[in-house]
Amino acid sequence: MRKIAHLNIIVLVLLAFACNSTDNVQVDTSNLIGDWELDSFLYQEDIVVPIPKLVSLNFSEKEEKITINGQSTCNGYGGQVASISEKSIFITEFHFTEIACTDQALNTFEATYFNVLSSVKNYLINDNMLTLSYQGSYLTFKRASK
Repeated sequence: MRKIAHLNIIVLVLLAFACNSTDNVQVDTSNLIGDWELDSFLYQEDIVVPIPKLVSLNFSEKEEKITINGQSTCNGYGGQVASISEKSIFITEFHFTEIACTDQALNTFEATYFNVLSSVKNYLINDNMLTLSYQGSYLTFKRASK
């Protein structure tokens, strides 16, 4: 009986730790909020993707919700940050307009960019540079000048 009581206590302690999610921890997002411009794009760890024209990204916060929006080569886009912690980020409700670019290279760039951006799992801010990453692909943005 004593072993069962100890086992129950251990299980309760483990459950308490498992239920203690980092989602409830407040993360200072003030350095993320604002306008960013795509500076470099590394795809699948070894393909440097040329950036054909200005690509913007904006993080804004309203009523404790963080949203993203921006302009890619031909289309505007947006989404919502569903969760964020010290190093991880999860974007949901990603959407974009569906205007075909006149240049096929721009269409290809944009499809790849949207695929990576909508899948990012990690972020890092160092000085005025923001890196968003997912499975060996890295989008690096510089803070836009005002």
